[in-house]
Amino acid sequence: MTKQELEELTKKIVGGKATKEEAGVFLAEVGKLLDEVAEAAK
Repeated sequence: MTKQELEELTKKIVGGKATKEEAGVFLAEVGKLLDEVAEAAK
């Protein structure tokens, strides 16, 4: 997922217009980013 796609999805979620599937995708993407940050911090 590109940064732009993630930003658009974030706006949908904040605006209350995201579906459950979109919210799940968002959480999965955020989880991946957190994993990357944790790896980089080692």
